[in-house]
Amino acid sequence: MIDLKNVKEFLSLLKDKTIQTALAALAISIFSFAGGRITASNCDKDSICKDIENDRDTVTAQLAVSRTDCRKKKDKALINLRLELNAQCALRISDAAEGSDFDPETHCAICVARGECKEND
Repeated sequence: MIDLKNVKEFLSLLKDKTIQTALAALAISIFSFAGGRITASNCDKDSICKDIENDRDTVTAQLAVSRTDCRKKKDKALINLRLELNAQCALRISDAAEGSDFDPETHCAICVARGECKEND
């Protein structure tokens, strides 16, 4: 049967603070897991797939908007760069033309292409 000495040892062991803390933590873990399993609905494949599809669609839409914004920013930056480079080029040409003797009888292909002069002026 149950020996009284063993029962006393067991009870004295239960009175130990460390054992009480460990048992309380174990009980909380077990009851939390059991409570979570009882209150949570079952996960079926259809609901999980629908969530994944909705998340995918949301991320795809966000990515499309982000790509459009990025493309607009790049286009604007390239237009600004083109205008700036054209302005610098025109400035260099005008600076170079100021210090040179230009013979109106000589027409280069660049002047004609830019419309600065005509071939038979």
